[in-house]
Amino acid sequence: MDDSPYESAEYRLQWYYLLLGVVCLVFFLVMGISSVWAALTNIDGSFKRPILAAWIFGTFWSALVLLCIWVILAYYRELLIIDPTKITQHGIISVKSIALDDVTQVKWGRYSMNGSVLIRDSSTKIKIHLDNFTRTEIEEIKTFVREAVPEEIQTGRAELVAQREKLTSRRRPRSKNAVVTKSLVFLAIGSIFISVWAVEAAPQFLLAGIVNVVFALLLLWNLRRRRKKKGDKMIDETASGE
Repeated sequence: MDDSPYESAEYRLQWYYLLLGVVCLVFFLVMGISSVWAALTNIDGSFKRPILAAWIFGTFWSALVLLCIWVILAYYRELLIIDPTKITQHGIISVKSIALDDVTQVKWGRYSMNGSVLIRDSSTKIKIHLDNFTRTEIEEIKTFVREAVPEEIQTGRAELVAQREKLTSRRRPRSKNAVVTKSLVFLAIGSIFISVWAVEAAPQFLLAGIVNVVFALLLLWNLRRRRKKKGDKMIDETASGE
């Protein structure tokens, strides 16, 4: 494989995993602290067993906080390295590597939007969840595996391609008006939460409001990015035609 035309490449999780982890971490922390405090103080006497309620709230929100920390760790630690001789996958805890000459099976899975790739040798297996990467990176990974590994040891690729074509034909592009409408709805919900926070001074309402406002801004930013990308593509096609 030393004469392979491919160059080494590294692929990390998409940035929204970090955003999701941080936003949810802050939200769950605030909700957990406020609910435990409300149960322990039991100001209005609504909890018959405040200690038990505090334990239940604390356990529930702590589990969600740990899940958020795991997602944040995954963003920083998980890494897929592809080079002309081997594929290496860095997880949160372990590191796996398979030489391309030792691959015995490649199984293309189709139980997610973009599918997955399971690569095996005699003692190790690496599963690549393609939904973790951008569209460009997905195509690069799929092309590399498809061409670097003998076709006779690959299974499920035709089914994955058929599923992608079926999903693509059904998918309707989101219009500008639909995205703007959703953004306005989230902005309105966020404004309501922030207004309630201003009256009640409850931090969980402020956090819920901020989350909705941020999500609305992300929708608008993504719309602008897609329209800019479409415009640049039209300019390139016009220039190439001339």
